[in-house]
Amino acid sequence: MSFKIGSVFEKLFRRAGDLPARYGGEEFAVILPGADAFQAVLQAERLRADIEKMRIEHQASAASQWVTMSIGIASTVPRLHHTAEFLIEKSDQALYTSKSEGRNRITVAQLD
Repeated sequence: MSFKIGSVFEKLFRRAGDLPARYGGEEFAVILPGADAFQAVLQAERLRADIEKMRIEHQASAASQWVTMSIGIASTVPRLHHTAEFLIEKSDQALYTSKSEGRNRITVAQLD
């Protein structure tokens, strides 16, 4: 299963500087330098939809019989100079909002 999901990441995140990485057991992080929130949402939706279309069986899940992606996004503009730790915290909060609101969805963090 990991190889199949990794191949989707490899296909989607091809720009110089794009950095997809496993972040935890079932969690991944993607850094998209220079991308704004709209561009990040477009890429996230492509990722979410591509994973869903693969219909990878997920026997261990009580939430769905198929592997899906719940995604949290944190995006900043250069003039605000948010720290990496702040963006990680905000994207993690957005991820858990996606999970608690039904999974297989995208949530963009509010950075105020």
